[in-house]
Amino acid sequence: VPDNPTPGEVGVAGIDEAEELEHLAAISFDTSRFFADRRLPRERCRELYAIWARRSVDGTLADAVVTHRSNGSIDGFVSIRLAEGGATLPLVAVRPDRQGSGVGGMLIESTLRWLRSANVNQVSVVTQLANTRAVRLYEAQGFRIADAAVWLHRWYGKSSEL
Repeated sequence: VPDNPTPGEVGVAGIDEAEELEHLAAISFDTSRFFADRRLPRERCRELYAIWARRSVDGTLADAVVTHRSNGSIDGFVSIRLAEGGATLPLVAVRPDRQGSGVGGMLIESTLRWLRSANVNQVSVVTQLANTRAVRLYEAQGFRIADAAVWLHRWYGKSSEL
């Protein structure tokens, strides 16, 4: 990943960073559609994102994971999934105590530069409209709202069975 912004260092995560990425993912997505569903136990939502992060860095669900690291720990990450001429950013996370510090912008900017150098000509990212902080971050990096969707859940049985 070119052009390491300061302060901190941007790079591509290795499998040896999976545990740290899992922890960050487990504490980062509390505005997601899964957390919005009160019947889903919070711990199961955190587990879902931890597994998603691990399966991203091991190459199952992502082609690369870009990280921002400072003071010896990961401040944020972006997972990248490549497809014909395009890419999606399935997971974008910034440690809660680093949100608002510019880490997210540096991560997205570095990721977009890396994707351009790989001849990727279209990038998409999904977030909830209610996550205004994320929407502003993406719009500041040149993204525009292309679609909106509503996710509905229908439950059978008790949430304790999940």
